[in-house]
Amino acid sequence: MSEDRYIDITSVDGQAALLAQTQQAISDIGATSATSSDDSVCVWVDVNGAVLNIELEDTTRRLDADELARLITATAQEAARNAAQRVARVLLEVDQRRSEMLQEISELDPEIADILRTIANRNRPDTTPPTNPFSFL
Repeated sequence: MSEDRYIDITSVDGQAALLAQTQQAISDIGATSATSSDDSVCVWVDVNGAVLNIELEDTTRRLDADELARLITATAQEAARNAAQRVARVLLEVDQRRSEMLQEISELDPEIADILRTIANRNRPDTTPPTNPFSFL
């Protein structure tokens, strides 16, 4: 997501451009996969964690339905975590740009920079999201 690191994100047009770049970078992630530890199941998900495809090796025919369901579910959850981590990297870059902008503003007007930091921190969650994207279930 490094198309234009010098977008003026203090302007509405600049923020719109950054949002468009962010959306494009997330869209460019495309499908993400995970493979079970025994290589018998591969699950592909989109950036939201929705399952797009499941590939099963012939060895999965020996598993009973419950075992296969657990294996597919665990692999799908891993693929969703992988997708979430890739999206998080894009969003981290946006956050870094915001920090750089605040640093530049600080050099010009520390009081305005403090106000903007307060507003930005008010909208930030207090905790780091869980590593399991399905932990709320």
